[in-house]
Amino acid sequence: MLLTDLMDYARQQYNAVGDPLFGDVLLRNYIYDAEMALARESKCIRAVYTTSSVASQQEYPFPSRTIAIKRVLYGGYVVHPRSLDEVLNLTAVPAAGSGYSYIYAIWAETLYLGPIPSDVQTIKVFSFNEPSAKTANTSTMDTPDRYHLDIADFLLERMCIQDKNYAGAAVHAEKWRLAIERAKSTERKMMTGQGFSFVRDEDREFDNQLVIG
Repeated sequence: MLLTDLMDYARQQYNAVGDPLFGDVLLRNYIYDAEMALARESKCIRAVYTTSSVASQQEYPFPSRTIAIKRVLYGGYVVHPRSLDEVLNLTAVPAAGSGYSYIYAIWAETLYLGPIPSDVQTIKVFSFNEPSAKTANTSTMDTPDRYHLDIADFLLERMCIQDKNYAGAAVHAEKWRLAIERAKSTERKMMTGQGFSFVRDEDREFDNQLVIG
């Protein structure tokens, strides 16, 4: 769905088509706020980024807008999360700490691989992401289609507040709260169905879902 479609829908629901109180920039910002909340609460925006390792280079920046990393592959094989100390201790002596990477750690939104890559391999990062900034009405939504009408409730809540319609705002705020809870449940079930569930190992400093911030 394009932003303009959702904006038109919300204005129609509020009987505010053509009302200057609810301009495009305002509604675009509201949509961005709603998508950000959904992304952080339910992790519904996902992406896969691919890059190449560089021989003797240990550090690789995160893909833009990453909230959390779910899985990392190096040359097609899973790279396991470990503590920063473990990775740095392994690679403290370059001659002994280079080769085929099989563990990683995160620090300051940077991926540290261990051993340090000794050649060129494909690095694939499965991530949960924030939405992109909404700068044009023709922008597409980052959240899945299944949540677009839920975002309309967020828009309507903010429109009601802008219009000092606090009773209406309360109604749509409750609908939005329930939508967030449904989204969290839906995304958890989908991840389990896709085989992404994991059991936390309390003896390790990290598990395989590392959240940033």
